[in-house]
Amino acid sequence: MNSGLVEPVQRLFKDFGPVDVTMTIYIVLGIAGLGVATPLMFNIVTDKGLNSRKEFQVMAAASFVDSLYVAINVINSAYRIFVTAKPVTRGECIVTPTIFTSTVISQLYGQMPLFVAIDRLLALKFGNWYYAKKTLRYIYVLVLIPLTCSLAIAIINAVWIKVTSADLETTSSLCFSSSKTQKSSDVIESTVPGLIHKDFQYVFFGVKWFDVIFSTVVFGVVLYFQHNDPRLDVCSPNWKTTINSAYRSTAASTLSSLVSILLPDALLLTVTSKTLVVTTVLYSMQLLKLPGNILAYIFLHKEVREIYRNFPKRSNSNVIHVIPMVAKT
Repeated sequence: MNSGLVEPVQRLFKDFGPVDVTMTIYIVLGIAGLGVATPLMFNIVTDKGLNSRKEFQVMAAASFVDSLYVAINVINSAYRIFVTAKPVTRGECIVTPTIFTSTVISQLYGQMPLFVAIDRLLALKFGNWYYAKKTLRYIYVLVLIPLTCSLAIAIINAVWIKVTSADLETTSSLCFSSSKTQKSSDVIESTVPGLIHKDFQYVFFGVKWFDVIFSTVVFGVVLYFQHNDPRLDVCSPNWKTTINSAYRSTAASTLSSLVSILLPDALLLTVTSKTLVVTTVLYSMQLLKLPGNILAYIFLHKEVREIYRNFPKRSNSNVIHVIPMVAKT
């Protein structure tokens, strides 16, 4: 065995404590979620019949953002297990590439549901313009807008830490509030981990919460108009099922953000005394958003079910190329 791996492996088995168990749970949940999402993203990217359709482009983009969030958490959790915890300053911590990326992706993770809801609103009310766009430029813009906002917020947070007294505050490795010696029943007297400046945290989380809540409002409007659209009455049963699938599956994934993003975020921020068990459950809820959304797609979207039923074979997706019913005439 490589001598460089001996010490961390020995420590892993000798000093495997409650915090290591928590990190392992995050890794297992993350890898499982990525495994569940991979068939869908792979098929959409490689199947021309799917990647030429806006609903699947948006589905793939949302799943990709969720996957980024899960992947960076898996990397951070694995690093936390194998690296001996040592005090570092928050200023040093926040400029670490993986940590800074975490703050960007965490923000993007909360903003993306709103843009998925806006996409469905555009498809319903501006169909002629929406379906006339055949290139991928639209989906790039759809993701670039929240990504730019997320990057700006993460930069403001990092600068705020670096130029204030928080720069020299000591925290544990990876900016976690917990320590390697912490027991599951020990109470953490902290509002949030040290990633976010205490004077900026309500802005950081508030933007995410606003986007999640407003996305449910937008999707409520979308589903109301879509359900009462008279053009549905002239559709065949199969065509109506396909149309409903496009809206209901993405609506379910958007609404799930209330439970998988808003609820744990709010509790992590506002409950000042939490045990390791509580924080493990709350962060696990956020990691479960990805597989939860995929399951919603499978149950509510017939073509997604076909993808998973036939995987690794490609689905027969050339039958329905677009959904012109929603285009205005």
